[in-house]
Parts: sequence; C-alpha cells; structure tokens
Amino acid sequence: MEIDYGNIEFTPILREDTLTKFKEFCREEYIDFMKTFAIFADVDKFLNSKCQEGDNSSIQYFTRIMNIRVKDHFSSSIILISQGYTVDALSLTRASLEDLFVILNFYLEPGYFGKWKANKRSFKIVPAELRTHPKIDPDDQKLYQKVYKLLSNSIVHPRIDSLSHMLKYHPTAYSEGSEGVIQLKKDTRLINLSFFVYLHNLCRLLKLEYKDKVDEENLDDILNQLKSLHIGLVKYFDN
Repeated sequence: MEIDYGNIEFTPILREDTLTKFKEFCREEYIDFMKTFAIFADVDKFLNSKCQEGDNSSIQYFTRIMNIRVKDHFSSSIILISQGYTVDALSLTRASLEDLFVILNFYLEPGYFGKWKANKRSFKIVPAELRTHPKIDPDDQKLYQKVYKLLSNSIVHPRIDSLSHMLKYHPTAYSEGSEGVIQLKKDTRLINLSFFVYLHNLCRLLKLEYKDKVDEENLDDILNQLKSLHIGLVKYFDN
C-alpha cells in the first residue's frame, strides 16, 4: 500500500472494517456502555460536590481525579475494542479495577491516603493486598475477584492463552467465521460488567462515607440504576 506522506491526515480509525462489524454486531453492548457512561456522569457530579473550590490536595479531590482517570480508561477501552484491539482494551479495563481498590483503601485503610499522597519511592501499590481488604463487603469482593480473574488469566498476561484470545478476532491474522464476532461481543460485555463493578463498589464506599439523607438518596438512585441496567449481565457471566 502506497501512502502519500506529504498529504497524510490523522485519523483515529485504523481498522475501519472491524469498526463496521462492531457497529453491526455489538450495538446492544455499545448502548449499554453509553447508559453506564451516563450514570458515571452522575457519580462524577456527586464527587465534585464534595470538593472545595481551589482544593488540589484533599482526599475528596484525589478521589475525583482518580475517578476521572478511570473514566478515561473505560472510554479508551470501548474505542479500542470497537476496532478489535481486544487485549489492549481489556488491559485498560483491568487497570481501572486496580485503580478502584486504591480509591477504596484511601478510606478503608488508616494512613493509606497519606502514604500514597506523600509519593515516596518506598511506597508500593500492591493490588493483591488492596483488593482483599477485610472491610470490603464479601459479596462485592467475590464479584470483583471473578471479573478480575476473567480479565487476567487468559487475556492480559503475555501467555499463549492471551495470543489465542487475540487471534479469535484480528484483522491481520484470524479465521473468518462467527467465533470471532461472538468473542468480540463477549469481551465488550466484560468491559461493561467491569464498568458496573467499578461504579457499584465506589458508590457502596461513598455510602459509608456520606450519611446525609440527600447524599444517601442520590447514591441509592445511582445504585438502583446500575442494578437495573446490568443485572442480566451479572447473570450472564455467572453461567
């Protein structure tokens, strides 16, 4: 393929054929993602309401900034998966869940936020320790562990399983057939489920932190929206 580099223009679409197939076969999953993204906006609005003007150092400030970082992860994930970059999309999704447990430990582990904020070289973020904090609800922890395991075992780590997963739907080297499209749909659902797990766990934490009646009502409304949207997805991955 010859390229006129003198007149080349930037485009974020590198796999147009894959994007076309994604739009056709994964429309329902994309709609669910965007509905979840709208709920995320409500969570961000809530977090922003807890920040003081000019604040750039409090736990409330950094909770919101971490939340925005996670939003960027999920936004990037849906863009990547729509063009068949499955391993890259799910790697970012996994990173989002690791960020979640940093946020949870800001509040659940005494002194953790201060050590994190000090940013000393000796401070280590150990995901395996963060996600097993005893103050995290056992049912929430169980769902998180299930999703995290799905993201890690055969996808993120550079093993043969990961390569096999990548090749199920890859424009450079994959076999034609329905298996690849089915896997693309399933991976997009896994991103949606991970988005649910993130928001669900974060809102559950916020309910422990903020006891004002209006705050509790707002958070309950968000949690009910999440449950209504994703209860079928949770059951899908239970099978």
